[in-house]
Amino acid sequence: MKPEDKPDNRGPEKVTITINNTPYEVRPGIHPVAQIKTIPNPNIPQSDVLCQLVGTELKPLDHNARIDIKGGEVFASHCPSGGAS
Repeated sequence: MKPEDKPDNRGPEKVTITINNTPYEVRPGIHPVAQIKTIPNPNIPQSDVLCQLVGTELKPLDHNARIDIKGGEVFASHCPSGGAS
């Protein structure tokens, strides 16, 4: 087998994720949630909550968490609810 015939096991250099209904290309791998908020232009305010669509449910992500991006993930942001009046 020639080197050029070997399968490439590195995976894709970029994958597509969706944030607030807009697709973005990012590198796959572990990303901090805070970093994902900086991908859209304009950036998502760091005080907003970022949620991930899992099945049919939006699950809020902790701002300090890290997430494994594989491609196809869908995210939505919103202002935090509640708070002082």
